[in-house]
Amino acid sequence: MKPIYLNHSLQAEQTHWSSWLMLAIGVLVFGSTLVMLQQIKASNAALQAQHVAHSASKQLTMPRINRPERDVDAEAVNNAIRDIVTPWASLLKALETAAIEENVKMLTFEPNAKTRNLRLKLVALDKAAMWAYMHNLNQQNILKEIRLISNEAVDLNGQPALEFLVEAKWPI
Repeated sequence: MKPIYLNHSLQAEQTHWSSWLMLAIGVLVFGSTLVMLQQIKASNAALQAQHVAHSASKQLTMPRINRPERDVDAEAVNNAIRDIVTPWASLLKALETAAIEENVKMLTFEPNAKTRNLRLKLVALDKAAMWAYMHNLNQQNILKEIRLISNEAVDLNGQPALEFLVEAKWPI
């Protein structure tokens, strides 16, 4: 077999004048791009300095106006948002699940969205029903820190009963 040698190198006399022209145009475009970039950076720095000076002068010249009605409106909006995001469905479901005992009736249900506190006023016919309800409330996952605040013996249509107050918190 006879070996074959391939030589594909370009000879110096074979370079065309158009390749030199393209190289020169590319170098000119690159140089002009760099010059334009420097001009843009300089004008950007000048605009930023002008903006800072302008905003500083506006802060000094504008009087501060205290608007308490805006604060009241903002507080009202925040309270409304807190009430909206209160987990009503899960709170009510937890209370319904805990109320298995027939001898316990709820008188008031007072959620406070600001403190995430729930206050319940209930009536039970006996102590066992009250403690069963408290135990069932403790089993609910949504309620935390369940506390018996007070209890009082009351007369319910001639029948002895216990009126008790419970507080609990729900997580954020």
